[in-house]
Amino acid sequence: MGAPMAKNLHRAGLLQSVWNRTRVKAAELAAELGCQAPPSLAEFAPGLDAVVICVSADADVRSIVESLAPALPHPIPVPIAAGAPSARYPWTWSVRRWIEGSPAATTTITDPVMFAEQLAGFLRALRDVDPTDGPPLEPVR
Repeated sequence: MGAPMAKNLHRAGLLQSVWNRTRVKAAELAAELGCQAPPSLAEFAPGLDAVVICVSADADVRSIVESLAPALPHPIPVPIAAGAPSARYPWTWSVRRWIEGSPAATTTITDPVMFAEQLAGFLRALRDVDPTDGPPLEPVR
């Protein structure tokens, strides 16, 4: 969850709950900040306007994105290939499926209300995904 980010959101009055794959970390941070730490993602996300996720491992990010993609109303770029660091290129990498269209930018948004409604619909769908049967997460580094 990124404790420093959570603390900044709390100071700004924008944090209601915290969750972490390591239950003890979430409980300790919740006690420090005086907020809730629901025991599962299924109890954490409903009713929130936004969820901020900090995941440190690339494989975790890939597995979360892949599991969310089918439940969302708009396509997202899911990986079709991935590579590990090597002597020639020391970072993880991925190839993602191309999505036809244009990037959203203020110069291409002709109807800001419609754009906001579509974005809100996408974010609502993202929030409503049930993570119960999602992919297993890798150990925290």
